[in-house]
Amino acid sequence: MKLIKSKKINILIKIIFVIYILFVIKMIFFKYPIHELLISIKNEHAGIPTSSNFIPFKTIFSYLKGEPQFYIALKNVIGNIFIFFPFGFLLPLMITKINSYMKIIVLSFGFSLLLESTQFMLKIGSFDIDDLILNTLGAVIGYVLLVKIVILKSGLKKYGI
Repeated sequence: MKLIKSKKINILIKIIFVIYILFVIKMIFFKYPIHELLISIKNEHAGIPTSSNFIPFKTIFSYLKGEPQFYIALKNVIGNIFIFFPFGFLLPLMITKINSYMKIIVLSFGFSLLLESTQFMLKIGSFDIDDLILNTLGAVIGYVLLVKIVILKSGLKKYGI
């Protein structure tokens, strides 16, 4: 999918993507004060509470039941989808070989799995399979929007617009 022809715009997209990745890392790994992170990594008695969910849709279903609270559940679901939306939109703009839904699914799931596993191993957050599902969904939505824009752009070209 070749949407961007200008080298300057390609560079800008790459810069935006790097900033996006740094933002994701900050949001996931540095949402707690640094001293709490260090305590959790050292595995001392006090630190960041950790939990795990390896059962698909368990957390999502609890959210649908209104647990813990509707606002918190909605924030978590929308946040997990929204944080990966740029991944599915920007990555294909940077790397033209990423040009299918399956590639976006595999890459976004893999990146999300890396982030979730790192949280789990360092004990600085929770591992939740539902986050993988929601993150992947967010990337797919981003890719769908990109595909729609490409279709619209190519359709307008037919009419000289």
